[in-house]
Amino acid sequence: MSAGRVILGMILCLAAAILIVFFVTLGYDLSSIPELTGMAVYQTIFFLLMEPYFSVSVGLWSVLAALAVGAFIGGLASKGAKHGALVGLISWIIIFILYLAVAFVFDFAALATWWGMLGINIVFDIAIGLGVLVVVGAIGGAITGGGEK
Repeated sequence: MSAGRVILGMILCLAAAILIVFFVTLGYDLSSIPELTGMAVYQTIFFLLMEPYFSVSVGLWSVLAALAVGAFIGGLASKGAKHGALVGLISWIIIFILYLAVAFVFDFAALATWWGMLGINIVFDIAIGLGVLVVVGAIGGAITGGGEK
C-alpha cells in the first residue's frame, strides 16, 4: 500500500507544482487553455520548475512556493516522512526528465551549451529544487505519518 501512496503523492506533487506555475506565475486562465498550441509554455513551465534559484533571482517567488506546496501535498498523501522524502526525490527526477524532454529533446550538448550561455549556476538550482522537494515532502509526510516505523 505504501508504494501506491508514494505514486499518488508524486502525481499530486507534480500536478500542484505545474498548475501553480501555469496559473499563478505565468498568469494563464482557463479560457486560454484551448489556444495553447506551441511548446513554449511547456518549456517555460519546466524551465522554471527546474531552476528555482534563477526564478527567485528574477523575482518569481511563486515558483519556489509551487515546489513547496506540491511537495507538501505529496508528502501528506504519502503518510510518512520517509515516503514524503521519496515523493520529493522522485518528483524532482521526473521534473528533470520532462525538462530534458520538452526543452532539449534529450540533447545533452545543447543543454550544456544553454546552461553555459545563460551563466546559470545549476548547482544551486539543483540543490534548492531537490532540497525543497525532499524536505517539505518529508515534513508533509511526518504530519500524517502517525508514528512511522
